[in-house]
Amino acid sequence: MNYTEVISEVVDNRRMKPLYLLALIKLTELGAHRKFIEISTRRLGSILGLSQQSASRLLRRLEEEKLIERDKSFKSSRVKVTMEGFVPIIDLYNMLKNILEKPTILVFRGTVFSGLGEGAYYVKVYSKFFLEKLGFIPYPGTLNVKLKSLDDIKIARSILMLPGINIKGFSNDSRSYGDVKCYKAYLRGEEVYIVFPERTHYGADVIEIISAENIREKLKLRDGDIVDVEVPVS
Repeated sequence: MNYTEVISEVVDNRRMKPLYLLALIKLTELGAHRKFIEISTRRLGSILGLSQQSASRLLRRLEEEKLIERDKSFKSSRVKVTMEGFVPIIDLYNMLKNILEKPTILVFRGTVFSGLGEGAYYVKVYSKFFLEKLGFIPYPGTLNVKLKSLDDIKIARSILMLPGINIKGFSNDSRSYGDVKCYKAYLRGEEVYIVFPERTHYGADVIEIISAENIREKLKLRDGDIVDVEVPVS
């Protein structure tokens, strides 16, 4: 995969215009993923090769798409890249890293927390597909891990660049269900699977884990416990 294909893949996967991605890259370069930064539409236009009016329209569109936040309480424009806007930057970074580097294992850290209580329902709904693809029916419920830092989010997102086990979405009489990608991982020596549902209430800073057993109970995990999750890279 060359660099043009990498950028095209991020744009296609996120349904994002290339100009939006370029603007987010430049804003991130200026530190807007960490805090509000001051930037005039004139300066942004100069950076992107746009007129001041076009840069102003671009900022409005980015805000409407929830890719940036704007603080209008100051005379000058202050903007911050949201997590939703930062995720495609992370994805682009991980795609390039996967081209240039070949790690053998990925490790990220997070904090265990109690979720919304919907994990058990969805695990049951997908149970026959998990049995078919993973070879077991998971314990009804997911272990939820909130990632500790931006570096952990980058690593966790990079897993999606690896070939995983795909479960196709399906429909029944009442509703439709999205695709799910699964990746084998290890949590304190125990084999588990990370699941990335196409449709989820969580953001990029949360990982859901399933196992054949009640992994929370087996490892005596409580809310607030910090865990390292290891993902082998074949």
